[in-house]
Amino acid sequence: MGWKEDVRARFSPSEDLLRWDGMYAAETENLEDEFFRLRRDFAVAYVAAHYGSDARICDLGCGAGPTIAELLKRGFDTVGFDYSPDMLGKAAKRIGGRRPLVRCDIQAIPLRDATIDCAVCLGVISYVERYDRILAEIHRILKPGGTAIVTYRNDKNLMISDPVGPVRYLGRKLQRLLGRGGGFRIGNHMSFAEVRRVVARSSLTLEGFRGIGFGPLRFNRKPILSERASLKLHRTLTRWFDRLGAEWPFRLAADVHILIVRKPPA
Repeated sequence: MGWKEDVRARFSPSEDLLRWDGMYAAETENLEDEFFRLRRDFAVAYVAAHYGSDARICDLGCGAGPTIAELLKRGFDTVGFDYSPDMLGKAAKRIGGRRPLVRCDIQAIPLRDATIDCAVCLGVISYVERYDRILAEIHRILKPGGTAIVTYRNDKNLMISDPVGPVRYLGRKLQRLLGRGGGFRIGNHMSFAEVRRVVARSSLTLEGFRGIGFGPLRFNRKPILSERASLKLHRTLTRWFDRLGAEWPFRLAADVHILIVRKPPA
């Protein structure tokens, strides 16, 4: 099964589809759900702080529509794209059909060159094996000086939050060296250093960074703390590191990495 079939299966009518839709419909007491809501909130706040209502925004991989819905509420001219027709159906219900939603492969976005002021691309690059093609498309559709918000999940979080994580990580590295890694899997956690290199090769510049979410603490993938305790620990660590103005803990251990990338001015 190829990655496109994997994506279609992951986001077809299923518990996964309902979960992705439901986590944005209510303030669930789930740590991972909170990370994704904070990711949405960061993207919306960034657009609102840096662009006026005349800006053209696109949501690449809009899913069930949580981000595009909030941008539309704030009066932004926004169009959403996604590969899953079922996710687009959820998005259409969420936004009430007020703006176009387009089904497409994000590696070939049906927009003209240099027509977008800001592209939002939350979590999408880990679902495509050649994500450099997505970054190249982002570069193509952005106006000179335009920005994109690109997120992925940090592979170092898996090692730091689980004592068994480093052993598992080294095991995967060894399998790949021996040619037994099993190939690309959608939804992989990713390396900051690798993503930064691919961004640079795509002729985009890294303008800013934000990390979101500490934990959950696990032992051999099994949670050590309750959801409530995990939420409290995550919120406490975030407050401390924000007050200190320390970026390195977020870069090292945060679950979600948010990159602000820019297309150089003409």
